[in-house]
Amino acid sequence: MAKGLQQSFLVVLLMAMVAACGDTGTAAKDDANAVPDELRKSVAVSIQSPELSVPARAMVTWSDRTGGVLGEVGKNPEIEGLLRESIVKNMDQQAYHFTEHHEQAFFKISYVLALEKDLNDADLEKYFGLSLGLAGDKGFDKGTLVIDIQNKEGQSVWRGALQANVGKGQQSEELRNARLNGAVQTLLDSFFRHKAG
Repeated sequence: MAKGLQQSFLVVLLMAMVAACGDTGTAAKDDANAVPDELRKSVAVSIQSPELSVPARAMVTWSDRTGGVLGEVGKNPEIEGLLRESIVKNMDQQAYHFTEHHEQAFFKISYVLALEKDLNDADLEKYFGLSLGLAGDKGFDKGTLVIDIQNKEGQSVWRGALQANVGKGQQSEELRNARLNGAVQTLLDSFFRHKAG
């Protein structure tokens, strides 16, 4: 973690994570009504450097430090593709466009997505300096998404994480995708609150 980062907690209990996704289609809305309350729980936190400056528009790129999608979840290559697509879409909507030329990028972005058995709360605090601690519910896995944004020098200037209960085969692919998009949007909305003008 970059030296001098101040921890300012944005703790959000989202009772309906799907609602943060915007219009996800009728099927996802119908599924949302059938989803157990345990799947609607999430908590998010972010920290940033006191020197964080977020310009109105910028070029961004993927960081070499990306941890990716870990463990069992990582066996499904579609998940990482969806995650990257969601990050690109959310950044693009804020006039932050991806480039493959690292030297042109104002920010570098990395991420980690994992279930609790691959990234537990102690590891989250040890490696990322973040403490969330969503209480687990029996019969559900706890999933964690971390997005880390670095400056040109590779120093972390903003980091956010979101934990949510994940159903073991209890949600449709469409709902899973909507929830993943909602998690990305929640975190990046926190980053863009620091945007200039």
